Formats: sequence, C-alpha cells, structure tokens
Amino acid sequence: MKNRYVLTGTTWVAGASSEVAKAAGEVGQMTKEKVVTTKDEQRQKMVTDFAQVHLAECPKASDFTEHQSAKPAPAQVSFSGTFFYRNFV
Repeated sequence: MKNRYVLTGTTWVAGASSEVAKAAGEVGQMTKEKVVTTKDEQRQKMVTDFAQVHLAECPKASDFTEHQSAKPAPAQVSFSGTFFYRNFV
C-alpha cells in the first residue's frame, strides 16, 4: 500500500472496529453480571416469600412441646345392645 490515504483509512477502520468490539465485549459482560444479579435477587425473594408463608402456617415450637407433653384423653366406651361403640375424644 503505497497510497498514504488508503493506509490511513485502513488503519482508522481497523482501530474503529477494534474499539467497537471492545465496547461490545464490555456491554456483554455487564449484561451477564446484571442477569446473574437479577436471578440472585429473584431467588432470594422467592425463598423469603416461601419462608414467610410456611413459617406463618406452622405452629410455634412452644405450642408443639405443650401439645406433645399433654396426656391423650382416655377412650370412652358405650354399650348399646351387642355392639360396642368407641368414641375417641
């Protein structure tokens, strides 16, 4: 390439395309990071919502231990003719 204008133009185009490729790579990296951050936030929100719903529905540990320590009610048996009926309370 003996023509200096062709050489200058070729150099300019090569530099510009290099800069565009570099910028595109940076944008792609930022997009990937943003997607990962968004997924992590959504996952954390889902876990928090799940925990709030299920922890609100289940009894407290103190209620559970009080219920377990109580003795079960005795079975009541009533006689009617030849049949026995058990009424569990």
